Amino acid sequence: MKNTKGVIEIYFALLQAGLWEKRFEDESLLNFCDNSLINWRDIYRLAENQSVVGLITTGLDFLTEVRAPQEVVLQFVGTSLQIEQRNLGMNHFIAITVEERHERGVIAVLVKGQGVAQCYQRPL
Repeated sequence: MKNTKGVIEIYFALLQAGLWEKRFEDESLLNFCDNSLINWRDIYRLAENQSVVGLITTGLDFLTEVRAPQEVVLQFVGTSLQIEQRNLGMNHFIAITVEERHERGVIAVLVKGQGVAQCYQRPL
């Protein structure tokens, strides 16, 4: 990973901006981040590995100090749309499964994954 410190700092700045959906304000970010030196592929790989592509995509709207190239933004947005479609399908499957269990007298409680996601501002 080239410019490791820059990649990690931008990654966490995007993650924070995406989580709280507010502009990330950190003057120190500009001290070492030359946009032309940022390896956006590494940031994307980190986001994929940590399963936070959606949050990073949201963060791209709120990080104003550094701008990702259009092709990077499109990659994040495309992946986020695919994730949303999969989650819509999963939510539908869960609703049917829970209803079927309920009809048979079995009470199902969803406690992880899709259930926890409902606590986020953008659950998909």
